[in-house]
Amino acid sequence: MTAQRNQRAMLSLEKKKSLAGFLFVVPALLFFIVFLAYPVVNAIYVSFTNWDLFSEMKFIGVGNYLELTKDSLFWKSLAVTIYFTVGTALGIWILSLLLALLMDFQLKFADVFQTLYFLPAIIPLAVNSVVWLYMFRRLGLVNITLNTLFGFTLPWVRSSAWAMPSIIIVMVWTWTGYYMMIYLAGLKGTPDDLYEAARIDGASWLQYTLRITLPLLKPIFLFVSIISVMTCLQAFAPFQLMTEGGPGDSTRVLTFKIYQDAFFRFKMGRAAAQAMVLFVIVMAFALTQFRLLRGRTAYEN
Repeated sequence: MTAQRNQRAMLSLEKKKSLAGFLFVVPALLFFIVFLAYPVVNAIYVSFTNWDLFSEMKFIGVGNYLELTKDSLFWKSLAVTIYFTVGTALGIWILSLLLALLMDFQLKFADVFQTLYFLPAIIPLAVNSVVWLYMFRRLGLVNITLNTLFGFTLPWVRSSAWAMPSIIIVMVWTWTGYYMMIYLAGLKGTPDDLYEAARIDGASWLQYTLRITLPLLKPIFLFVSIISVMTCLQAFAPFQLMTEGGPGDSTRVLTFKIYQDAFFRFKMGRAAAQAMVLFVIVMAFALTQFRLLRGRTAYEN
């Protein structure tokens, strides 16, 4: 009898623990359903409708997606988005890794430099965009510096050729320090005995960086590449505040076109369809990166 009572008490305790755990999860679960799951499911449905925010939704099947294939502005926006994403992501990957390797040398005042490099990442992107917009003006700080040092100025955001490079500079400047800190965390976690063995064997800094450091950073690079590309594909504030998609259509990325179609042209169905296309692009890139960079690191084999 005593054993049965103990068993019932244990089962009752387990049920109470399960109920308590469920109650702790409920707020997060409700938040996920209301603010994440429902909007996504609703956006998928809206992408198959003709809706202007005011009248009743009309289901039109894949009509919005078929219209996108004939929309030249959509394809141009997609090309502009890829240009921006590739330029920004490459700049972030290269500079953040180089800075992390430099900071890993334990230089004097390294903590101060790390703080200065990380500082732009904690400033809202909208603030960074406005500050850089003033710096890129004809008589702004950037042109004054160029004129003083080299004797020429550039049109920056006023030119269709320089507007996108201007925004790429802003994004690289904003996020390089953040990803530098992630690489630094990865570098601090690498086994010291591997480097010690390489030095004993007479390996140079370049050799053990290429053959030890970079292979060990593969999981970090996977994270950095996916998150940075997702950030670039979803960027909106710099284009709204600095160029408004111009000059011409030179900076009209897909996010800005979605915003215009939804809240200026009131074509919510088409905007939702473009958002779904963007979602598919993000997922395709993430899955491709997982396939290319998956697998264990060298010291785990």
